[in-house]
Amino acid sequence: MPAYYSATYHRKTPPLAAVRLAAVHQLPMVSWKTLRLLVDHRLYDRPLADWSAAELVTIGVDPRLAARVIERAWQLDLDRAEQQLNYLSVTIMTIHDSDYPAQLKEIASPPSVLYLRGSVEALQTPALAVVGTRQPSPHGQVITERLVGPVAQAGVIIVSGLAIGIDASAHRAALAAAGRTVAVLGTGIDLTYPPEHRSLVEEIIAGGGTIVSEFPLGSPPERHHFPQRNRVIAGLARATMLVEAGERSGALITAKFAVESNREVFAVPGSVLSPTSVGPNNWLKLGARPTTSSADLLEIYGAGQGSWLTAPARIAPANEIEATLLSLLTVEPVHIDELVEKSRLDTSIVSATLALMEVNGKVRHLGGMFYTLEAP
Repeated sequence: MPAYYSATYHRKTPPLAAVRLAAVHQLPMVSWKTLRLLVDHRLYDRPLADWSAAELVTIGVDPRLAARVIERAWQLDLDRAEQQLNYLSVTIMTIHDSDYPAQLKEIASPPSVLYLRGSVEALQTPALAVVGTRQPSPHGQVITERLVGPVAQAGVIIVSGLAIGIDASAHRAALAAAGRTVAVLGTGIDLTYPPEHRSLVEEIIAGGGTIVSEFPLGSPPERHHFPQRNRVIAGLARATMLVEAGERSGALITAKFAVESNREVFAVPGSVLSPTSVGPNNWLKLGARPTTSSADLLEIYGAGQGSWLTAPARIAPANEIEATLLSLLTVEPVHIDELVEKSRLDTSIVSATLALMEVNGKVRHLGGMFYTLEAP
């Protein structure tokens, strides 16, 4: 009997072995080291009543800990664990299963167990990790969309951490390009953090992507979970792209894990005056590959075309005012004050025209009165 059941989008009863593993993993005394011993020796294939403290000691568990594990394991409510897995159609995968991602297995400390919601196959597809600040500039959001879209459209999986900011932009850009994306959680698979991304989670699954966690069911968003999650983000991908990140951003931890796993790191150059460009610019000094186009990224996947620096297809203006504004707008954010100054038009006219152009899908308002040409 396998240690997981096939991922589907409807409810399906998981094998009892997977239920036992998920239930035991929730015990607070079961550390990652103890979990690895249980997985390596496949104890979860047998009923919990057959386990003994002596057997746990034999496989390497500390004697004092072994007795506590057995005491609690015999009291576990397997029906409740099965209901939790069944309700969300959770796939459980161990490091010894043939479906376990080969890229992830190569890192220094791969997770012994993965909990998944969505497509198992998505984890076997070449992937790009995209990470960055939780407080991106409008410029950073546009860059993420322009770079990620063609890469996802080419069939490369986009991996990120579901966080607010660059992570969410990367997931949404992949979905907008009809591509697939993988979100790695810093919580249990049954929780969504941040909560406002619940709909995004469902979109990712519906789009053929995957939600992944190595943490047991019910695990809250503890601070130390996120660096641990970051090594999985880097481990699932052939390369990591750093968009915007401050000097101490958690995204830099992901880049560090990528280097330690002999993976490529790309960094998007930014203004030396921007606090969110400090991280990528420093990584460029350390040898990260600069990227200004999706072609830079697709090169390592055996394909490549397109650049975010290239303007979208020419948009037909409805009148002379639109023509003037279209000549001033680019794929990079432009503030309305700059448009007013360069066009020499009244602010009210520029504002009203931009509003109409946004309704007609010609420009996009990024917030803060920054505008960009809409992507084709």
